[in-house]
Amino acid sequence: MTSNSNVRIKNFKNFLNDKIPLVKPVKLIQRKLKDYFGYCYEKDSHFILVVSKDFSYYQKIDTIIHEYAHAMTMSEHKYNSKDEKTEHDARWGACYAQAYRCYLDFIDETKPEPNKDSDKLP
Repeated sequence: MTSNSNVRIKNFKNFLNDKIPLVKPVKLIQRKLKDYFGYCYEKDSHFILVVSKDFSYYQKIDTIIHEYAHAMTMSEHKYNSKDEKTEHDARWGACYAQAYRCYLDFIDETKPEPNKDSDKLP
């Protein structure tokens, strides 16, 4: 993965933190994962999102959105990893949709300006 995509991944995570603030800050870690796309857990002072560093840019984005939705439900105390019904319930789905919407806003805000000369024929 290029360092540019890693910067963009970090910028997206920071964008999520700004647009959907939680009761604790969120940290992102990329590491080799054997059997998971990613996971989220809560520490005393923050939430930690872990994503597979071997993934493509878009796989990482999707995993960050998914795991941020878990952090959102953890932040609301509506998450129980031992209960499959609450792990991906309707509230988690609403949080996922909100995080995904945030990604669409991130794309809009960070896309390059069109080149004014690109519309001109040679």
